[in-house]
Amino acid sequence: MKKKTIMLFVLLGLFTACSSTITTPQPSPSRSNTESPRPTLAFTPTTNYQSTQIAGRQSTAARGLTQVADRLATMTARIMTATASAPTPNYVATYEALEVAVMASSTPQIIDTYSSPDGQFLAEIIRYDCVRVGNEGENAYEQLKLIQEKYTSKNVVADQLQFCGGIGAYGLGGLFWSPGGRYFYYTASKYGVPDGDFCELWVRDMFRVDAITGIIDSTPGMGELMADDKTMIIPGKGEFVLWDLDIGEMERIPYKVPDAHPISYQLSPARNSLVYIQTESCAGFPGKSYLVILDFATFKQTLLLEAENPPLVSVTWETSQMLTLWESGPIALQYNLVTGELQPIK
Repeated sequence: MKKKTIMLFVLLGLFTACSSTITTPQPSPSRSNTESPRPTLAFTPTTNYQSTQIAGRQSTAARGLTQVADRLATMTARIMTATASAPTPNYVATYEALEVAVMASSTPQIIDTYSSPDGQFLAEIIRYDCVRVGNEGENAYEQLKLIQEKYTSKNVVADQLQFCGGIGAYGLGGLFWSPGGRYFYYTASKYGVPDGDFCELWVRDMFRVDAITGIIDSTPGMGELMADDKTMIIPGKGEFVLWDLDIGEMERIPYKVPDAHPISYQLSPARNSLVYIQTESCAGFPGKSYLVILDFATFKQTLLLEAENPPLVSVTWETSQMLTLWESGPIALQYNLVTGELQPIK
């Protein structure tokens, strides 16, 4: 009896478990409600472990890339902030420190002196020669001092820090006093020429310092003194400039050939006239060249000669009637100003 009772409970439990997995579906709209429904088993899908693992790795990689991007953005922001807040380099202070170091390490030498016409002033060019004061090479330093002899006062009116062994135009150089004795003229490009190619004739810079006020003026450049020793003719951009040493600019004279480049000029031995050469284009491809004479008495200009293939590149004037010309090559020629005859120099 006990065995039968136990078996009955087991069978009832099995029946209950089986009946719990059978569901009755809702009727489909395409079927009649009179049809007998068919039982359907509802299965719970099993988990795909491999897909879950891949998805997890992708999520981890995405989080990693996000973290890297965030770090880069933070670093960029810090760099930009540091750059924006960094102090601007003080080149003036750096140059001044180099000048002081050169003066402390080198013995000054007076290389030029210029006394004013009335003897009241003396201009001195002082040089501290090349010395190594850092790790970037040697430096030199020059000063232009203006001394008022009556009061023995010295004022530095111009100076120049130089990088020894470099290229370009450099060097303080005294030129002359104006006839009236008020202005002293000097250049800051005594030696060398600018680095690089240029079409037109290069003219050294020229300045003048007022001995009374100490004011420094920049002039159109360094030219040649005419016969009166107080007027300078200076080749400029598209024109000659007449400069009175006491007064300043007097007149401008356009070149004979518009838009052509001056490449060489020369005063006559008497300094009462001037010849110059212009070319159509730059030195590498000069094209046609022109030889012009300018008379200082009338400021009349005359075209003496045109040359091409080869063009003229330079001129000198050593005797009153004869010019020496050089063609590209170079080939030397003589031009007779009286007869107009051109012939090669043998």
